[in-house]
Amino acid sequence: MPNPELLLGDTAREHLKQGFDILARLLAITLGPTPRTILTTSYQRALPEALEDAATIARRMVGLPNRAQSAGALLLRHLVWRQSQRVGDGCAIAAVLAQALLAETHRMLVAGVSLLALKAGVEQAVAIAIDALRSAARPLVYEDEIHGFAHSICAHERLSDLIAELFDLLGPDAAITVERFAAPYLEREYVEGGRWKARLASAYFAQSGAEAAPSWPARVVMRDPAVVIFNGELRELDDVLPVLELAVAAQYQQLLLIVRHIEDPALTALVTNHQRNQLRIAVVELRETGERCDRDFEDLAALTGAALIDPGAGERLRFLTAGQIGRARRVEASAELLSVAGWHAGATIRSRIAALQKRQQVLSEQGESEAVQELRMRIGRLSTGSAILKIGAHSEIERELLDRRAEQCLRALPIALRQGVLPGGGVAYLDVIPQLEALPKHGEQAYGVQAVIRALQAPLCQIVANAGLRDPAAVLAEVRRMGSGWGYDALRDEICQLAECRILDSAAVLIEALRMAASGAIMALTTEALVLKRNPETSFEP
Repeated sequence: MPNPELLLGDTAREHLKQGFDILARLLAITLGPTPRTILTTSYQRALPEALEDAATIARRMVGLPNRAQSAGALLLRHLVWRQSQRVGDGCAIAAVLAQALLAETHRMLVAGVSLLALKAGVEQAVAIAIDALRSAARPLVYEDEIHGFAHSICAHERLSDLIAELFDLLGPDAAITVERFAAPYLEREYVEGGRWKARLASAYFAQSGAEAAPSWPARVVMRDPAVVIFNGELRELDDVLPVLELAVAAQYQQLLLIVRHIEDPALTALVTNHQRNQLRIAVVELRETGERCDRDFEDLAALTGAALIDPGAGERLRFLTAGQIGRARRVEASAELLSVAGWHAGATIRSRIAALQKRQQVLSEQGESEAVQELRMRIGRLSTGSAILKIGAHSEIERELLDRRAEQCLRALPIALRQGVLPGGGVAYLDVIPQLEALPKHGEQAYGVQAVIRALQAPLCQIVANAGLRDPAAVLAEVRRMGSGWGYDALRDEICQLAECRILDSAAVLIEALRMAASGAIMALTTEALVLKRNPETSFEP
C-alpha cells in the first residue's frame, strides 16, 4: 500500500485554497445573463462538449495535477453539486460566494484573527442574512414575471417561454416529461390527467364488434369509465368473471381494468365480452417493476377512488364489491402509456398529495435529487395534469445544451413558484448588508461578520465583470448608493429598478447558495491536516 503524504496547518489550508480558487474562477465565468461557453474534451467523446452551467462543469472536473490543490477543487466540486441536487440552480453563485468568503477569512486568519472567532462570526452573519432573505421573499405570480424568471435560467427565448407557460397553466406541481428529437424542434403538448408507463393488454380492446384483425399501434379512449385496480396477475376465467357480472349488474357502459399482468384464458374472456358490445372493456398492464409499480398502483387508486386489490395482502379480485370500483373522467391507453384524468379531488387524494409533498421536502433537504424528481412527477400526476416538452436541434452539441437548460429550469422554476423570489443580479445579498453592518461588535467575531459582508458583494461584481462593459467596483458603489431594489442589467448595460426589469432570483436558490458557500468555506478554513494518497481512486460522482 503506497504511503500517503501529510500536510499540516497553514500549508494544508493554503493548498486547499489554491485548488478551491482554480475551480471557482472557472465556474464564475458562467454567472449572470452573459455567460461564456466552456468546451471540454474527453477520451470518451469524439466531439468537444459545450457547457454553460456550473454544476455540469464542476462534475466534469475529476482532479488537478497537484494532489493537494486537487483536494480543494474537489471540495468545491462537492459543494456545487450539492447545490444543484437541492435546488437545481445557483451553482455559480455558490462558487463565487464560497471563493470570496474563503479569501476574506483566510486573509484574516493569516493576519492573526482567532479561527474560532472567525467561524462564530461567519455563522452568526449567515444565519441573520438567511432570515432576512427568507422574510423579503415575495410570491412569483404574474405571467410576465414567470416568463422573465424562466428566461433568466434558460437564456433561450423560445424554450423559456414554453416552460414558463407549462408551469403558469399547470402550477408548480406539473408533471412534465421531455422528449428529444434529432431535427430542430421546440414544442409542448398538454396531456389531460397523469401519465403512467403501461401497455394495452390487447389491440382488440381498441376495436368494436367483429372488426378486422387489429394491428399496433392501437389506442383506446374512454370517458367516464368504471375502474378496477388489481396489483397482481390474472390467468383464469374465474378471476375475471365476478368483475364482469358486477359491471353488468351495475349497468356500467365502460370498464377499465388495471393489472400487473394478464394471460389467457382470462384475457380471452375479457376480449370476447368486449366484442359483444354490451360492455366496453380495456385491460392495461403497468410496466414499471418492483416498488415503483406498487407506487403506481397506489397513486392510480387514489386518483380514481378505486380500492387497490392486492393479492400480497390476501385479497382476490373474485371477491370484488361495488364499493371498491372507482371512476375516471377520461382514460387513454396505448402500447406504451396510460393517461388518467381523475373524477374529482376528494379527501383521499388531497391527503396523499400532502403526504408526498412532505416527503419531497425532507428528501430535498437531504439532497436526494432522483427521489425528489420522482415525487414531483407523482404529485403532478395526482394534482394538475401533465405535459410533454419536445426538444430538438441541428447538432448533438446544441441539443445537449438545450437539454441541460431545460432540466435546470424544470427544477428551479417550481421551487421559485412555491417559495418566492427576490431581486436578482446579486442585489438581494446587498439588501441584507445593512442589517449585518448594524450588528454589535463582539471582539474578533466581528471580523467573521465583516468577511460575510464583503463576500455578499461578490456575485454582483462577478456579473458586471462577465458582462465586460463596466468597472465592477464603480457599479457596486452606484447600486448601493441608489438603495434597495436597484441593480445592474447586464444585457442592457444599465442601472435599473430590478422589479420593473423582471430581474429576479429564486429565494430558495439564494438561501441555499449562501448556506452551502459558508459550509464549504468554513470546512476549508478549519482544516488542520490534509492526507494525500499517492494513487487515489478517481471518482466521477461529486
